[in-house]
Amino acid sequence: MKKRRIKIGFDLDGVIIDRPPLVPKTWLERLFRGTKDCGLVYNFPTNRGHQWLRKLSHHSFFRPPIRKNLTFLKKISQDPNFEVYLISGRYSFLEKETAKWLAKKGLGGNLSGVFINEADLLPHIFKKKIIKKLGLDFYFEDDNQIVSFLRKEIPQTKIYRVDSKNFDFFKLIGQ
Repeated sequence: MKKRRIKIGFDLDGVIIDRPPLVPKTWLERLFRGTKDCGLVYNFPTNRGHQWLRKLSHHSFFRPPIRKNLTFLKKISQDPNFEVYLISGRYSFLEKETAKWLAKKGLGGNLSGVFINEADLLPHIFKKKIIKKLGLDFYFEDDNQIVSFLRKEIPQTKIYRVDSKNFDFFKLIGQ
């Protein structure tokens, strides 16, 4: 009897890709969520100027990898006991920048799938939809509010909050 593969999903920004150096997290939150803390609210940039600014902030030059997490992702994606997915709430206009970053870092070939928010849904709604569709066992996310939302909505999946600090993925998944 063949052993079932463990299905693991990773958010991209904040889990695999770090925020731009020297840019405070509060500035990024303001750009993406607005000035008020209203829960799961995200600003979709509707005009070209805002989209250009968002594209610039997501350029690979400004978005270094979180090396330890990237190394883990590459290692586990080559292990036949795992199905590994990237699930990013990045909006459709960032698809090219995302593909370039992944290719530059040598990702894609061994991953079971990469899901980008092409329909421009709210990021937490998009992630919930994909995680449920894939039936993930584990999902790693950096946004506290999204973690809380997903834990309530998909209790069968173990949702963990991670960031660029020390984090032992193998310990969490019991390997």
